[in-house]
Amino acid sequence: MLPPTSLYFFPKFPAFNITWHENPNRKIKSYISPKGTLTAPDMDNFSGKHEHLYANWLRFYGAPAP
Repeated sequence: MLPPTSLYFFPKFPAFNITWHENPNRKIKSYISPKGTLTAPDMDNFSGKHEHLYANWLRFYGAPAP
């Protein structure tokens, strides 16, 4: 199994897209606020947890926030 290359989060239905590639770019992007690149290997926040970035999205769709 290949590691995930990228994740994209969308504001409707709560939808997301996962892509795979032999050379992953390891990015997470969002079309939900905060929009843009949430994390990538060249960003300070790449390692660690990112729950705070999607807590509002989880609450909006009825899932418990971390």
